[in-house]
Amino acid sequence: MSRERPVNYEDLAEQLVDTRKKAMAAGVATSGGYLVPPITDGVIRKKVIELSPVRAFATPRTLPSKTMSIPTQKALLDSYFEGEAEAAVESESQYGEETVTAWRHAVKVRMTYDQLIMSPFNMEMEISSDVGKSFAKKEGYMFLKGDGNKKPAGCLVDPRVVAAATQSKTTGIVTFDDIAQLIGTMKAGYNPALFFGRGTFAQLIQLKDSQNRPLWTPVAGDKPATIWDHPYTASFIDMDQ
Repeated sequence: MSRERPVNYEDLAEQLVDTRKKAMAAGVATSGGYLVPPITDGVIRKKVIELSPVRAFATPRTLPSKTMSIPTQKALLDSYFEGEAEAAVESESQYGEETVTAWRHAVKVRMTYDQLIMSPFNMEMEISSDVGKSFAKKEGYMFLKGDGNKKPAGCLVDPRVVAAATQSKTTGIVTFDDIAQLIGTMKAGYNPALFFGRGTFAQLIQLKDSQNRPLWTPVAGDKPATIWDHPYTASFIDMDQ
């Protein structure tokens, strides 16, 4: 005849604690966490990059070599009015040349083979896109402020470009008179366009007449955007103001 063994609650408690200790958890690396890899979003959240629109107004040239000489006209013929029996006055055109060197625009990116074949993203395409954005941002900046040392000479700092002195240069307050003066300094025959940063645009749209009406309202629809018949770009040049 057998007799039941009394229940030892302390033993049961130890078994429960031991069971808890052996439970696998996704949050602990050595207890199954390695078997639950983190989930990666399928979209990369990228930085917003503002690109200068000035590149579209440049005149492209294909260079057969790294350095090319560009013939330039220095002076036109100087004509005269002569009398019936007077000898014609001789004159001659004057020409010169400028040398342009196309320095290589480059960036070097290192990447492992594992990154190329194991990443859930097309890393070759991503890096190619990053390189293109880097080139576009730096090129746009140099078109405006490049010092010409192995890079483009920016139109805002090139001494060969005549800069118009306007009232806003000293006061810091932009007015439509400044734009009128800029337009007045441009010779006929050029392809002019007005550019301004976001801060300048913010000041222009706040200018009002005596009746508190905006002086300038950008056009909408398929009409060309102009100020006094001169085009302006809707893509602002920020350049960190």
